[in-house]
Amino acid sequence: MDRILLQYSDPGQRVEIGIYTKMLSDARNTAMERLKQAAKELGANAIIEIRFDTSELSNYMNEMVANGTAIIVDDIKNEPEIVSLS
Repeated sequence: MDRILLQYSDPGQRVEIGIYTKMLSDARNTAMERLKQAAKELGANAIIEIRFDTSELSNYMNEMVANGTAIIVDDIKNEPEIVSLS
């Protein structure tokens, strides 16, 4: 995940806002877990075309949503590739 940087008046001076970066990473992981659970409840064994969207709900709240297409793969010849979000 990209780091969240705060830019000061000096264009070359940037500082990561660590707690905000962690909050967004945690939100993304939670959204992904909820997406996987929803796909499992539908009987799917894979998700394709995963997208993450964020939006500002107010000055103090943001939301992160994971969208994807739940599918059933009938014939898996090899172990599926696990892609880490971290």
